[in-house]
Formats: sequence, C-alpha cells, structure tokens
Amino acid sequence: MADSAFRDSITELIDTGKHAAASSVFGDTPGLCLVRMSTLVRLAGHQRAMRRVVLNVTQRLEAIPHVRHFPEQLPNDGGQLVCLYRTDSMTGRLIEAVLAAPKGVDGGIAAALGYLGAFTRGWESGLIPNKHAS
Repeated sequence: MADSAFRDSITELIDTGKHAAASSVFGDTPGLCLVRMSTLVRLAGHQRAMRRVVLNVTQRLEAIPHVRHFPEQLPNDGGQLVCLYRTDSMTGRLIEAVLAAPKGVDGGIAAALGYLGAFTRGWESGLIPNKHAS
C-alpha cells in the first residue's frame, strides 16, 4: 500500500510538471519535475536522507515504470534538487539523449534541459511547426 501511494505521488508530480524551485526556464513541463530530495524522503515515509533511506527511495523510484531520475545517484542532502522525468515523453527522450552523450553532462544540465523543455512545449502545442507530425 505504501509503495502505491509513493508511486501515485511521484507520478502526479511528474505528470503535472510542477517544480520545487521557481524557475522561469523550466516552467511547468508535464513529464518532467524538479523536487527536493527531502520531498522524496518524506513521500517514502522517512524523515532524513540517510544512506539507507536514499537507497530505499532509489529502489522505489526504479520500481515505477517509465520514471527515471537525475542525478543517477540520489543525494544525501535533503535540500538538493532531483530531476524526475518520464522516459516515454518527448522531454524524457531528450533527457535520455543528453545523458547518453559521450562527454556526459555538467552543471549546465538544468539550463539545457529547461530550454529543451520549452522547445518541447512549443513543439507539442503547435507554436513551433513540426513538419514530421502526422
């Protein structure tokens, strides 16, 4: 029961695209959300992001289909932001491509993903023409 409540809460956060950090770059991007590690810890029923708790949260996230997180290793600091995303969304596919890049990613990943998210929203809403759409 607790795992389904965790899964439902995470899915709702990602699907609505809400973010813990007010960011005009990210905006509300369905399929992508930024949450503080402390929120994930709380949703998992814990109070502090200790090593075993972080492992528990990681395992619970891995059990949710089509959901991934960045950074790959969740932080022990409750104030750190974690990017959660759906791999079956346009934004998720872009994130997967960026993360698979040979050079890896650096601290500028949030800005890059924000711009990709803004582009995706424009593309999906029709503001940016998609000549490949059927």
